[in-house]
Amino acid sequence: GRVHHTKGWHFLLQVISEYKKRNNNCLFIFVGDGGDRQEMETVISNYNITDNVIITGFLPSNVVAKYIQAADLFLLGSQKEGWSTSLIEALACYKPIITTKVSSATSIVKDGINGFVIAQHDLHGFVSAIDKALKLNNFNEYIDKEISKYSLDTLKESLEAIWSPERTT
Repeated sequence: GRVHHTKGWHFLLQVISEYKKRNNNCLFIFVGDGGDRQEMETVISNYNITDNVIITGFLPSNVVAKYIQAADLFLLGSQKEGWSTSLIEALACYKPIITTKVSSATSIVKDGINGFVIAQHDLHGFVSAIDKALKLNNFNEYIDKEISKYSLDTLKESLEAIWSPERTT
């Protein structure tokens, strides 16, 4: 993703700083890069969480998928988001999701089932959701049903139902 203030990196660093007080044995990996990276690195240093945070820079999609698959959780702290492709990617990798309440969040994340949707700027709610999400289990069947909604075949069928394709000969 893009390291930009609207993506909520500063909020997530606050979350990490607070979570580290509960569990110093944690590692958060930001996959992406952007114009705020230098400022982000300064804040990481100021919060004394340099041992708990890695910024990978931009990576190819197949490598991003490997990072998500290796993770215990997927966190999204965005202030604004359109339809969040990254939430769908986390869903496809069968990862519990904790996200701020952005436009597509409540369509993709079902509280207590495959993750949690937390109000904007709710630091303590986000931090406590991490422990809750780590304890979620038995959500694979839900995800199996849910992820099929986002397949290319399903998307094509849904669009054709709304806009009947005109055939030219």
